[in-house]
Amino acid sequence: MNWDDIRIFLALAHAGTTTDAAARLEINQSTVSRRLKQLELAAGIALFERRSRGLLLTEAGREMLGHAEDIAARFASLRRGLIGRDVQLAGKIRVSVGDFLVEPLTPALAEFGIRYPDIEVDLAVTSETVSLERGEADVIFRLSEAPPSHLYGRRVAKAGLAVYGSHAQFEQLEELGLAGLDWIRWADPWSGIPPERWIDANIPAERCRARIDSGIASRELVAAGLGVGFQLCRTADLDPRLRRLSEAFDFGMSLWLLTHRDLRRTARVAALMSFVGDALIAQRRSFEQPR
Repeated sequence: MNWDDIRIFLALAHAGTTTDAAARLEINQSTVSRRLKQLELAAGIALFERRSRGLLLTEAGREMLGHAEDIAARFASLRRGLIGRDVQLAGKIRVSVGDFLVEPLTPALAEFGIRYPDIEVDLAVTSETVSLERGEADVIFRLSEAPPSHLYGRRVAKAGLAVYGSHAQFEQLEELGLAGLDWIRWADPWSGIPPERWIDANIPAERCRARIDSGIASRELVAAGLGVGFQLCRTADLDPRLRRLSEAFDFGMSLWLLTHRDLRRTARVAALMSFVGDALIAQRRSFEQPR
């Protein structure tokens, strides 16, 4: 068993299908299927159950998962240690951003690329949880209550969130109230965030029309009139299809630009954290005092 075997096994365990695992690894699906078959033949035991909706870890697979994640964490730590000694303003930085935060981040990244032409930014747009500890990214831009202690970063701004709906739903608000409207909600693993807890406490469960794991999908479904939902005011106020149905809520959530503490002194990472952080903080008023 080698490191590539571990990477493929972990991708399959977390993704649940060979298609999604191949997308994560940026390799061909047939390659993933072939390597899984070879891995199970070499191990002499099935690691996954094949089901119609995807792959499910067997007991042996679950046992292997813990060891594989330990190995991945050690490789990630080794990588961070080596990168952390890099003093060159050159090389690649892997940046991960939630899809609904692309609009405020990309202009700053574009300016950064002009200022530092020898630094390549590898931008991954995803709503999935990305682990800096496992080395899945070097820098992340996220909406969060508070970052974990092992991360280092900059608090860009408090996040103004409000309920938005289509123009038709705005017309229904006075008659039905927020509790009488249909809602678009977040799916796991985001179902425990403060806006979702507010919905649990104030909106009947039967008013949920859809659960999504994408900020862009949420905004599009709201704009199409399927239901109302919480949106980041900084971006939703710019969409002419949406109407604000509430005042901005203070959920104690902020926008954070984060890296792992082991990487904070790497020249190219420090440059990005400084340059992009300053550019985003310059927009703080638009995040904290939405119109």
